[in-house]
Amino acid sequence: MKHAMLSLFALMICYNTYGQQPVIKTDTLITYDFLDSAKVPGDFLVLHNKKVQFRIKNVNRSLYNFTWEQTTNNYNTTPPAIFSTLNSTALPGEATTGEKEAAHGTSIKKTAFWTILDNYKKKAAFLDRLTIFQSTIGFLQKDCSNSFTAIRDIALEKTNGLLGEAETKSTYPEAIVALRELTTKNFRDLRLLYEELTKAYDTAQINVALAQRGKDKQQVTSLTEDLARMKESLAKATTINEAVVKFENTGGAEALATQLLNINESNFTVYSPIYHATGDDMTVSFSIDPKEALPCVSRYANFKQTMTGRVKGGWKFDFSTGLLLNFSFGDTKFFDQTYRLDSVPGDPTKKKIVQNSNKNITIPSIGALLHVYRRSGNGFNWGGTFGLSITNQTKLNYHLGMSGIIGNAQRIVLSSGLTLTQAKLISSQYKEGQQIASDVTLDPVPTDNFYRLGWFFAITYNLTGK
Repeated sequence: MKHAMLSLFALMICYNTYGQQPVIKTDTLITYDFLDSAKVPGDFLVLHNKKVQFRIKNVNRSLYNFTWEQTTNNYNTTPPAIFSTLNSTALPGEATTGEKEAAHGTSIKKTAFWTILDNYKKKAAFLDRLTIFQSTIGFLQKDCSNSFTAIRDIALEKTNGLLGEAETKSTYPEAIVALRELTTKNFRDLRLLYEELTKAYDTAQINVALAQRGKDKQQVTSLTEDLARMKESLAKATTINEAVVKFENTGGAEALATQLLNINESNFTVYSPIYHATGDDMTVSFSIDPKEALPCVSRYANFKQTMTGRVKGGWKFDFSTGLLLNFSFGDTKFFDQTYRLDSVPGDPTKKKIVQNSNKNITIPSIGALLHVYRRSGNGFNWGGTFGLSITNQTKLNYHLGMSGIIGNAQRIVLSSGLTLTQAKLISSQYKEGQQIASDVTLDPVPTDNFYRLGWFFAITYNLTGK
């Protein structure tokens, strides 16, 4: 028994000092970078009852579908028989007509209409820049090759470009607020300028009517031609104004701010559910699939990864079955014995009870062991064991000792300890060497079952994982 226990202890030291991973000892968030091809999620070791969550950063959530699955495995626990937005296309930003030379070559004096139109054109130019800006932001929202930080910095740069040098902001949230205010102001100014423009056009119409009452035909001709150009310009301004009014009425500034706010870290980070470390291990699987064809290729595109988290700590009870060899402590009384009567030299009236020779060195038995231990988190566990076995004579043996458990789902177990068994020994009313009268008939010599203590060595297994 001494040699068997020393072998188990040496095996325990070997397995517990080889290949041990760092242990996750607290509730932990495990982070992976979607763009880092050198670091792929892998297996891990976690303390029993701790919580684990996974985070993937720098992934554009609007472009991918994510699926998480988790199972908890508890192996070898079945007892043997013996024992669960802004529409930019409507904003042409076009007010290109203005003061022109009269058909007769006479320069027409610049009226209020054309002055207002010049101001309107300058404001309307903002719409062109806004359309380009919104297109850029739309592209950034579909970016699948840059990190969140890089995309945010580009968005800040473009927003500051639209704000102008005098209004440049140092942070992205500040720039969004400033752009919303600028957009609201510019659209309001455009609407007010349009109202002034229509009033100036009405005034020009009145001026033409008054000129027609006079005798200066050249003036009438010039004013009439000028009014025609005004009408053409007003028609284009009206188209722009309709889009401006629609933008204001539908909350366009707020929608644009929301579009910018969507470029935030939470929309470029995906989290798994929180998993509780129980059982012998947990299997976590996740897949990343693009919603549509993408212009860039990531190593995670159409990607499926399965990670196994082995659990360390927590008491575990499981079972194995197999062969047990039972030995004595050098005492022959551990084995069944038989006896005979021999004559006593020099005294024919007496007979002596003599034990027959028993050449057995072990008692093989088939049995099941219950193992009690704290999970080590690696491929070897050691702990206490209790079990029962049956010999070919249907005797029930009891075992108590220590086990070295090799493997996870499929296990080979080496055990050693004490055996309590029954042995047939001479009945209590007789003893070895006792002399009795020769006329007394003892055939066979009476025996009874007595409990005897020995030791055992067992090789048991559980290859089903149940």
